[in-house]
Amino acid sequence: MNVSVVLWRDAPHSQRFDGVNFCGNDIPNNIVSADSGQFLLWGGSLAPNPNTGARRTNGPNPPKSNFPQGSGYVASFAGSNGMNLFAQFMYAMGYDLAENMDDHRAWVVSMPSASQMMH
Repeated sequence: MNVSVVLWRDAPHSQRFDGVNFCGNDIPNNIVSADSGQFLLWGGSLAPNPNTGARRTNGPNPPKSNFPQGSGYVASFAGSNGMNLFAQFMYAMGYDLAENMDDHRAWVVSMPSASQMMH
């Protein structure tokens, strides 16, 4: 998985990390990932105000939901190994999807469609 991350220290101060690679070898031993139900709850959780609504930005305010909605993103991702790898990536950053289902400090701005992920 190749990701770009924006880390916000506070509203005016952020740092961007592009091209961060995370693979199965990076998963710590004996770590259990979030199950698909927990991922779906986290992905569809609605942010309080202020949020950017349906517009997905790099922050500092979160979008309305943590994971892109529509186009089958959530369902196709939740039913794949991508969800497990993503949950492990978040856990490695200190963010447990199973414990932070209504937490909006982290969100996905964009991702490939299900058909793009198949190629």
